[in-house]
Amino acid sequence: MIRRSPYTPRVLQAIVDLQGVGVRIGDTPILRKLTLSVSPGEVVGLIGSNGSGKTTLLRVIATLRPPTEGSGTVLGAPLRGTG
Repeated sequence: MIRRSPYTPRVLQAIVDLQGVGVRIGDTPILRKLTLSVSPGEVVGLIGSNGSGKTTLLRVIATLRPPTEGSGTVLGAPLRGTG
């Protein structure tokens, strides 16, 4: 269940929207077909074991690492390197 503050404006556009995003480093798949949508006001946590791709996902969202597949936007700007 997502709880929103009554003071959080409702914006239709997600601040993070990833569709089928994947990242490979060499021949090793790090992320596979990841789909994620985060709206303003939402709080998201990442949990997982070591080496499961948490840092890689954050690097994709921060536009520090381009995905090797899929598409997405961060703050309305398209991710680079997808296709």
